[in-house]
Amino acid sequence: MNDDVRIAPIERILYSRRHGSTGPLVCHNARRRRLIQAAAASALAAGLGPLVLPRRAQAARHTLKILQWNHFVPGYDKWFDNTYVKEWGQRNDTEVIVDHVGIPALATRAAAEVSAQKGHDLFMFLSPAPVYEEQVIDHREIYEECQRKHGKPVELAIRSTYNPKTKKYFGFSDSFVPDPINFRRRTAGTMC
Repeated sequence: MNDDVRIAPIERILYSRRHGSTGPLVCHNARRRRLIQAAAASALAAGLGPLVLPRRAQAARHTLKILQWNHFVPGYDKWFDNTYVKEWGQRNDTEVIVDHVGIPALATRAAAEVSAQKGHDLFMFLSPAPVYEEQVIDHREIYEECQRKHGKPVELAIRSTYNPKTKKYFGFSDSFVPDPINFRRRTAGTMC
């Protein structure tokens, strides 16, 4: 990968939490941390981003549960769930379960999982979710690893996922999709 590749901004934010925890959530093993780092780097390299991982094998000793929005390119979900995640799970002796929901369901699903203190280990948002800062791990290690491998992230990624008061990264911005807005000159003047 060349040096001009950067970690991109706020379109999708990961938040990780420990399954079943009743207190502040922490990453409880190195395998999960390595998965998060590998998934983030993979998404960055692919330029698409949705990080999610598939169904578990019976013999697996570890489980990783991921929730992601239904990707707008259906082939991506199929590849990620049936190829990438299965291969990663086999290499890391981990059963990976990937669930997909529609974009409108993300906020209510996240609120329900936090309220119940159980659910997915990785949760893919489309925008920063600072409201869940107390329920997630500090993503500093992920940013540091990606910076070591790919260079400094875009400033918008940091500003979107870092709380300077608590000094905590509450998410990881794995990609950025520009969303240009076009106005007709005639109507733009009447809107403002």
